[in-house]
Amino acid sequence: YQNVKSNGKASITNFKYVSPEIPNDVNIAKASLNFNTTKVALEEMQIKSGQTDANISGSLENLMGYLFSDQDLKGRFNVQSNTFSLNDFMVASAEAKTETTQENKVSSTSKEEAIKIPSFLDARLDFTANKVLYDDLTLTNVKGAVIIKDETAKLENVTSNIFGGNIGISGNVSTKNTTPTFDMNLGLKSIDIVQSFNGLEIIQTMAPLAKALQGDLNTTI
Repeated sequence: YQNVKSNGKASITNFKYVSPEIPNDVNIAKASLNFNTTKVALEEMQIKSGQTDANISGSLENLMGYLFSDQDLKGRFNVQSNTFSLNDFMVASAEAKTETTQENKVSSTSKEEAIKIPSFLDARLDFTANKVLYDDLTLTNVKGAVIIKDETAKLENVTSNIFGGNIGISGNVSTKNTTPTFDMNLGLKSIDIVQSFNGLEIIQTMAPLAKALQGDLNTTI
C-alpha cells in the first residue's frame, strides 16, 4: 500500500456507516476532506447516530495502512455536539451462565450492555458538548479531551455541570478485557447532596450517610 500515490479532494452526503463495534448506524449528512498518501484533512463532518449529533473536523493518518494491512487508524479531531449520548454506543455483550440441577446442567445466555472502545482507533478528541447523556445522568456544558488507544480511553481535563454544581473527571477506561476496567478521579464542587445521592451510585456506596444530609458537597473521589 505504501506504493499507492493519491491526492485530491472528496465530499459525501447522506452516507450511512455500519460497524459491529457500533450499535447504531452512523449517518453522515455532509463531509468534505483533502487527502494525500499519508494524511487526510477532514474539513467538516456532520454526523448523527441515535440521539447523538456532532460536527467534527481534524485529520487522519495511516488511512492506507488501516484499509489494506489492518493497522491502527490514527488521528486528531475537534468535536462539537449539542447532544452526545453515550448510550448510543453501548453494545450488548453475551454472558454465559450455567445452572446445575440434580439431573442435568442447564446453560443460559444473558445480554448486558457495555461501551466497547474500537480496537482500531488511535486518536485524540478535543470536545465540547451542550449535553451528555449516560444511563440516567445528564451532564451539561461538557468539555475536555479523550485519548483513545489500545481499546482504552483516557480522559483529560474533563469538566461539566451536574447536580447544581461542577464536576471534574480524569482517568482511564479500558474495554480490552472481557470485564471493563477503570481508574478515575472525580472532583466535585458545590454539588447538591440530595441530587448527587439519588443520581450517583458511587455516593450511595461510599457515603450512605449523605442520604440524611442537605446542602452542597465539595470532595475528591
